[in-house]
Amino acid sequence: MHLFLLIVKWFKSHILISVVISILSFLTFLGTLFIIPVIVVFLPTDYFIKYGYRHNYLFKKHPVLRYIILIIKNIFGILFVFLGIILLFLPGQGILTIFVGILLIDFPKKKALIIYFIKKEKINKAINRLRVKFNKPEFIIPE
Repeated sequence: MHLFLLIVKWFKSHILISVVISILSFLTFLGTLFIIPVIVVFLPTDYFIKYGYRHNYLFKKHPVLRYIILIIKNIFGILFVFLGIILLFLPGQGILTIFVGILLIDFPKKKALIIYFIKKEKINKAINRLRVKFNKPEFIIPE
């Protein structure tokens, strides 16, 4: 209880920071309500089976473009992971945001980690519930 009172006192003495944190919290909540569902809905049904296959010819023809896209994708992935961690304590879809962030980042053993997470009942249900809501078939999960 003492810690809570200290936090309240700090927020009262730093009104501007409190307002900025509240606005950012609200904006991230709205952002996750729109961005995360779009990403989850537009992934192919067999994404977790054929993971890693790049069928876009631009990646093969323009290596500079490939690296630019990879850098941007990794930056967004890291931002989503950090945002998801914050959203675990604020209103929003924290676990789903972390999962989408991990999908975007490129690192060794990524496929094994993604398969591990997608087999978790809560994550699997949340993602597939979202896909069904938008008339998309559920993901095919590897055994």
